[in-house]
Order: sequence, then C-alpha cells, then structure tokens
Amino acid sequence: MLWTDADHPTPNGDGTLTGIIAAPALLDDGGVQIHLALPPQHAPGQLAGRYLLARCGAATAAERAENWQFYLRRPLFFTEAPHARPETAGAQVCRLLVRTAPDDPAVRWLGNLNPGQALNVIGPNGNGFPLPLTTQRLLLLEDDLHALLLLPLVETALDRGCRVSLFLITSKSAESWRRRLPMAVELRPVSPENWHQPASDGIRWADQTCAALPNHLLAELGALVAGMRLGTSAVFVLPDADLACGYGACLACVVPLANGHLTRACIHGPVFDLREMLRL
Repeated sequence: MLWTDADHPTPNGDGTLTGIIAAPALLDDGGVQIHLALPPQHAPGQLAGRYLLARCGAATAAERAENWQFYLRRPLFFTEAPHARPETAGAQVCRLLVRTAPDDPAVRWLGNLNPGQALNVIGPNGNGFPLPLTTQRLLLLEDDLHALLLLPLVETALDRGCRVSLFLITSKSAESWRRRLPMAVELRPVSPENWHQPASDGIRWADQTCAALPNHLLAELGALVAGMRLGTSAVFVLPDADLACGYGACLACVVPLANGHLTRACIHGPVFDLREMLRL
C-alpha cells in the first residue's frame, strides 16, 4: 500500500494523532494485534509498557464529533519497536495489542479495520519499563496473555549486549514462542503450579526483572520478593488496570501501594517498581 497525503499519519490540532492502519489485524491469545503507522516524532524508541488510547467507532473527524457508541477509549500497548517501511514515507509503523475482553464490541471494531483506514489515538502515554545501561542480565517474567507486552525490551537489551532470559508461565507448548524470539534469548517455560522457585532463582541472577502478569500472580510475585535480599536488583511490574482517560481524571485505573495509598496507573504507571506495590 502506497501512502498519499490524504492518508498520511498526522498530529491533530486537538492534541490527538491520526494513525493509519498498515496491515490487517491479527488475533492472538492475548488480544488483537494492530499495525499502526504514526508520525515519526510520536513514536519514541523505548515503548515497552507504554500505550496509546484509541477512539473506537469513529474513523473520520465528523464521526469523532458525533459518534459516541464506544464512549471510552481503549488502551493499545506497544509490542515491538517502531520501524519505517519504504512505502510509509518516513512514518513509523508500530505493532500494538489491545488486551480488552474479546467480546468487547469496540475491540471487534478495531479488529475489523482495514489497511489505509484512519485511527484516532492519544499518546504515547504512561511510564514504561526502564532499561538502564547498568543492566547486563535481564529477566522477563510473563504469562500467555501478557507475553507480547515485554517483547520491545528484547531487541534493545540484546543490542546492548545484555543476557536475556524469558520465563513464560504457561500450561501450553512454548514452541511458537521459540520461533518468535531471537536465538540469543533463553526461553524457559514454567508451569502455573511450579513457577515460584524458578522465578526466585532467576530474580537473584538478574540485574533487573520485568514482569507482565495478572494481578493475582503479581501478588504472589510480591510475596516471593518480599523475603529476598535483592541488593541493587530491581523488579518492575505492569499491573492490570482500567486505562480509560490517560489523564488521571476518571480514577478508573487506581492501584494500591504498599503504604496503603492509591495511585493512578495512567499517569504514575502503568509500570511500577514492585517494592512500591507489595500489597497488591
């Protein structure tokens, strides 16, 4: 598909962005994957854990003014580093994942968008997973439904010469994941019943751990880490939260902190240091 001036990704006067669908949507265990072209200055390199908020059901400016069948925006998480394609005239194509329930009609609308159609988005929003230059051993900890969310960290870490291990909590065959990952990544499938000891050993090995798991497993991870002496090692987590407005106004995304307070994941997260959240 060749780009024209009419369908080129562009920033809008209201602070939103018009992205262009660059490929048909893909259905995945974790949700619906979308390939979206964005203006290059709006697709920074480190995006793991960050998200866009997509306006669903309204592809044109006129529809955005009048069509509110899906009142709330849906969060789209980055699943790979943005890259340019020859046909996109400098625009950056990003692969994104919407994790909302598959029976959500807004998700079905997103999944039915065709290449060349416009999608109105806000972002990128939030604080993603940090990856400081001091990290030499990186552990990624995830389950089937969240696994794609940590993939943007892999290439960046390998380019820096890091050793990367991915622990996948799954009861399925991990063969499809082996094909998705660079050969330099150690993939360790662990069962949902027996992941705690391997994770404990991996966290002690790593300079940094990044986890994308459902909240009940993050609570178990918190209990595991609470009894460990990590020294300078850090554990960062992406909790499940309802990201709706991106500005902290609706309070739908609040998550508990270890000090008993609540914080808004859309602006203070959605990625947190696990030590802040040990009471998840």
